Amino acid sequence: MQNIVCFLPAQNGLRFHKYAWGLYKTAQKLCHPEKIGALVAVVIHAGISEKVLHELPFDEVHHVQVGADDWQLADVQLEMAEEVLQRLQMAKATYLFVSTPFYQEIAVRLSMRLPDAGIVTNVLEMKNGKTDDGWLVKRSVFQDKAHEWLDFRGAQHQFITMLPEVLYGEERKGAAGKVEQIPFLSPGRRRAIAYLGEFTLGANDVKLTEARCVIGIGRGVQGGGPAAFEAISRLADLLNAPIGGSKVADELGLIPRDKRIGSSGQAIEADIYIAIGISGSSQHLAGIAGVKHVIAINWDSAAPIFSRCDLGIVGDCKDAVKLLVDALERKEGE
Repeated sequence: MQNIVCFLPAQNGLRFHKYAWGLYKTAQKLCHPEKIGALVAVVIHAGISEKVLHELPFDEVHHVQVGADDWQLADVQLEMAEEVLQRLQMAKATYLFVSTPFYQEIAVRLSMRLPDAGIVTNVLEMKNGKTDDGWLVKRSVFQDKAHEWLDFRGAQHQFITMLPEVLYGEERKGAAGKVEQIPFLSPGRRRAIAYLGEFTLGANDVKLTEARCVIGIGRGVQGGGPAAFEAISRLADLLNAPIGGSKVADELGLIPRDKRIGSSGQAIEADIYIAIGISGSSQHLAGIAGVKHVIAINWDSAAPIFSRCDLGIVGDCKDAVKLLVDALERKEGE
């Protein structure tokens, strides 16, 4: 039998991220009495209360409290994760992480330090494998145009990082069967890397080619006047999304030349592209070929962009964007 170990992600080290409950939900689905021993949580934090830790719905909770600056360092988290696993001395286990850049780095580096370990990253789904060796895991390939199923062949330590978009679940409370605090043995130790601070890039600072969400504007926004541009700017701020546009938007002076998207400009591979007032010429569609999901807003229901979109809104761009902004502001205020 093997254990399932969830490395629960925290926000600023002080409270659990919503992805933590998605990991728990995933692990719970995998817990079959004949195959799984204990459901274990590992928490490396900077001040989560004992009460909250004791209310986690896991068989075992092993946690380490470090200073806020130390918590921000992947090297510290890796060191503490190794310490926890050495104490647990599990012969066979599955380790679940969220595949954000920070936690994925820890998962990859930790898997390399354990003997007889395998890792699959950016997983969409898990289910029981054909043998007792582990799980079948699904992930996207060829820019989400296909999926592949993989399994572990005999690896005793199986590391899996789950994509954030598949990790959803409500906060759960229980009564942890065992809660162990592992001391942080090297506070104040001189390290090769020190945490200095962090800042969030604004919408204007994020490159079109690096952003997960991009807003594109076209000729159709020109008639909306200042109100339309104000609403689009607010939408960009709420989504932290840079604004690009079509060739026509460039020629009309609505966007800088280096923000043009298309075969004569930049090709983007964002998760979400919001096309506002863009008809969808073939050269523009070529520039968004790698985008996962497209939302299109246009008054013309016959516009070619609607053949590419996942969600289409037919109507006045100014009104539609305002409704989107209002909805996002309400969500932000909750």
